[in-house]
Amino acid sequence: MFAALVRGFGQLPLRWMHRIGAMIGRLFLLFPNRNRRVAERNLELCFPDATEAERRRLLRRNFLETGRSLAELGYFWTRPAGDVLGLIQEVEGQAAFDAALNGDQGILLAAPHLGAWELLCQYLAARGPLTVLYREPRDPGVEAVVNAGRNRLGTELVRAGPQGVRRLFRALKEGRIVGILPDQQPKRGNGEFAPFFGIPALTMVLLTRLAAKSGAPVVFGFAERLDDSRGFRLHFRAAPEAISSPDSGVAVAALNRTVEEMVRIAPAQYQWGYKRFSIRPEGESPLY
Repeated sequence: MFAALVRGFGQLPLRWMHRIGAMIGRLFLLFPNRNRRVAERNLELCFPDATEAERRRLLRRNFLETGRSLAELGYFWTRPAGDVLGLIQEVEGQAAFDAALNGDQGILLAAPHLGAWELLCQYLAARGPLTVLYREPRDPGVEAVVNAGRNRLGTELVRAGPQGVRRLFRALKEGRIVGILPDQQPKRGNGEFAPFFGIPALTMVLLTRLAAKSGAPVVFGFAERLDDSRGFRLHFRAAPEAISSPDSGVAVAALNRTVEEMVRIAPAQYQWGYKRFSIRPEGESPLY
């Protein structure tokens, strides 16, 4: 059924997909559900100085954008690459990305759960050989559909795990672009706490260790969805030097700080329905 929905949505113009997606978002906003509860709590935690009315408006925009992001997957995964890449209207920070691409150490591309990351993936694959680390869905059928859409331009998909980490090191040595979701909460014991919007968040150390050991440049990026289905604007930003610090506390703090800076560019397009703060430091009460 998921495959049929992807194919069906892929036949529609982008504007219609976004309209349908916005309708889906409104429905999820109307009825109590887990995603809405989590998003409301995250907005309370991350924007404590905002008024309740401001947070409600941001929540509404966020659900509309979430619906659009789901609906547009069919376009990204089924349309010809030229049509998909033709949606990109502007690239901010192009010089930072190109400078890293022209090196000989590969690139670590940190792509938060922000905007249209599936479009960003296709842009990267069109620019150079791409290896992406991902956490597999529970349903193998869904995984097959997702992977088929993602590797149309030759993207190498690597499951998270020890073998996957070793493959990332080799990919960087081969000069490939390596894509990682930097705001994915790791399991306890596989990360370190660092501030994210002022709140201690268990943060992966994989990206910072890859940067320190490989010497590869780190670039943050996301694809911002423009109003009225006008297309997308890509944003790239070179990571601060501290991200490859041998002090892991300094490194993960730099990582979270840069993710936060990117989120503040388009806060309505962040995945606020994700329990980013579900694992707490020892002795601290749950936040959800």
